[in-house]
Amino acid sequence: MPIVVMGEPILPGQRLYFRSGDPKFENLIKYIGQIEEDFANTQMGGKVAPNIEIGILGVDPQTGGISPNGVTARVETKNFVYSLTAENGDRAITTSFLGARIFQIVGGPWMDPSGSFHMGHVEILDKEFDDERRKVVQLESDKLFSQIPALVEEWMGLMFKAGLATPASLAKSQREVLSAIQQEPRVPQVSMEDDPDYSIRRRKNNYALYPPRRQFERAIWVAALLNPIRRYPVSVSSELRPAFLACRNDKDRFDLCITALRMSIDFLEVYIDAKNRGAQ
Repeated sequence: MPIVVMGEPILPGQRLYFRSGDPKFENLIKYIGQIEEDFANTQMGGKVAPNIEIGILGVDPQTGGISPNGVTARVETKNFVYSLTAENGDRAITTSFLGARIFQIVGGPWMDPSGSFHMGHVEILDKEFDDERRKVVQLESDKLFSQIPALVEEWMGLMFKAGLATPASLAKSQREVLSAIQQEPRVPQVSMEDDPDYSIRRRKNNYALYPPRRQFERAIWVAALLNPIRRYPVSVSSELRPAFLACRNDKDRFDLCITALRMSIDFLEVYIDAKNRGAQ
């Protein structure tokens, strides 16, 4: 699939807005349009749109290099808008990419025939428990899974106390993430009383911000909470998205998220103490 390198990595469900005045970017749009046209000529008279994906890779701030892991984004030509820049009147293209499936690039990318954008073979990685230690990892993942709600509740309380977020702002930033990652068919839901996390849900957390029940969704939700697209006024967590995208199972994803949550909680406690003492 076509590969686009952005300045920062994104997670499934995160939307990154993008604007480019590079004429080469138009060739990518033409490539997408050609697929749509070919599909329309062969499938149901053009009544069904093809599922076209491109790969989004980000720069890893730890290494300064391009991360080999990224997410796919579904694209259609109608999602690209042409406009003129206010600076010099040049034509620019505006769009947004919504992260879909986690992938790892396989082998080296190559240029398309026009020399305008890269192509690459990818391996999709977002299937649950997809490594050789499946049964052991499942048991470990179950234990870590149950730790998330209490840690998130503590973290949110500190964020509100520090004045770095509000319930409304967190709900807004997580709404699209949760909506996007829950597009697949859901497992049957149990009642609140049958939910083992009910005691946590009914406690002091009245923010209507509950981590999802499915493990893969819960891990993404936490990572997006710590590394949102719209950044917090203060950096409360290190960049964990490149490492998250490289994880091969939910146990490793939870390990990463729990460590990042605890480090962020420690930071927020120090930040609030310093703020109360009038320190900068």
